[in-house]
Amino acid sequence: MNQNNPIYSLEDIHESIRSASLVVLEGNSERDIKNLGYSDKDVDDCLCSLTADNFLKTIEYPLGKGKTTRLDVYLIKYSKATGEVDDLYIKLKFIGWIVIASFHRQR
Repeated sequence: MNQNNPIYSLEDIHESIRSASLVVLEGNSERDIKNLGYSDKDVDDCLCSLTADNFLKTIEYPLGKGKTTRLDVYLIKYSKATGEVDDLYIKLKFIGWIVIASFHRQR
């Protein structure tokens, strides 16, 4: 699945971060965030800086038994407070809280 607009509202994602809602890390995202040396604040700041211009595509994944899930993919050049700049690949969904499936440097 590829489209021009994200499935999940960036406004909802940004508001969720500002209100300190739950962020769930799936798959290797927790390890990758740790390997990047990112703090929780870095991740929050990065997610809050996402714009529609960063959106790449939506990907649909099978869950089994005929069910699927959709994840929005973003590419962003993020500058940490230290001045380091990373080109990041972020894959996420918003289901009342943020679920991060991927958060790593672009490969």
